[in-house]
Amino acid sequence: VVEYTSEGTVITLPRERLSDKEAICVVLYANEPNPLQPRETARLLTISGRLSAGFGARLSELRNEGLIVKEGGAYRLSSTGRAFVEELINRTRL
Repeated sequence: VVEYTSEGTVITLPRERLSDKEAICVVLYANEPNPLQPRETARLLTISGRLSAGFGARLSELRNEGLIVKEGGAYRLSSTGRAFVEELINRTRL
């Protein structure tokens, strides 16, 4: 689902297989236990070919849904978010 490169974590799935919110969660999951600043998350999505104009709104939605938490200025997955990504990864491997 992801590849670790010298530029950072890159999502290898085609864009149509993951929504923008799912892609954000996958990037956060792949970089655990380190929370990511919004700028770094956006950079990793961009190098994955997933530039999203509504990125900030997606972060807010994920936070409201309880999938991510904000610590200082950085984001990480909640335990619910981790379970969501693990289920997502299992589905995409089928």
